[in-house]
Amino acid sequence: MRMRVLRTFAAGLALVLAASAGWLTATVQPAAASYDPICTFTMLKLHAYDLRSDSHSDFVWLQIGDSWYPRGNDGVEFWKDGITKYWNNFDDPHVGYEQYGITINLVLDLWPTNHIVQSVWIDCGQETDAELLFSDNDALYKLTYSVRITPYSP
Repeated sequence: MRMRVLRTFAAGLALVLAASAGWLTATVQPAAASYDPICTFTMLKLHAYDLRSDSHSDFVWLQIGDSWYPRGNDGVEFWKDGITKYWNNFDDPHVGYEQYGITINLVLDLWPTNHIVQSVWIDCGQETDAELLFSDNDALYKLTYSVRITPYSP
């Protein structure tokens, strides 16, 4: 019994000495840096082909990722079919996102609730004057946008 305790003590002591001498130290490597590009979505304009409400205005927001445009509680008013509203009416949406893409929702204010006309996923790819159609078989809108890719630079 005494011999077993002595061997256990000796093994423990050898382990402590080896660790303190640096023989058993683990090298900690920093996490690999991400060199993925950053994409920037820019809204250019939104055209209403067919309002959801045939008798009065639609009030429209864009939800881009987690951000809402325009900011605040008032959507952009489209009072008849054929109206085009530009980026400045929506508080100039510029949204950065990573390479995996981003979701864009076209949302109507149907007080007391909101109605998502459609959700669309876009990838991170260079685009100029690209177009997305949003439809719920009643409302029909066309979003024109651009995506710029900024390469990673440490």
